[in-house]
Amino acid sequence: MLENRKPKRQAIESALRHAKPSPGAPDAEQLEMLGRYLQDYYRRWIDELVPALGNKTPRQAARTKRGRAQVTALKDIENGTVGQPGANTVDFAALRREIGIEC
Repeated sequence: MLENRKPKRQAIESALRHAKPSPGAPDAEQLEMLGRYLQDYYRRWIDELVPALGNKTPRQAARTKRGRAQVTALKDIENGTVGQPGANTVDFAALRREIGIEC
């Protein structure tokens, strides 16, 4: 079984050796733009159809007990955003209150 891991490990090590350096951290203007983008995105998202919610919007789904549980389960989206540049400008608690979900 260890033999199967060796090619994968070699591929990862090779990729790391040949990886291009990432650009520097975003400057203040870029952070502001990213923050505005994320705020706008999540503000629109609560009114967009989501297949995982049975093609309902998060706002519509939050009207039922089952829907609230489904929307709450989508907290992974929030967790995936936290830590990204500009994400600290998004008030997820306010978005949850707006659709009627307190987490």
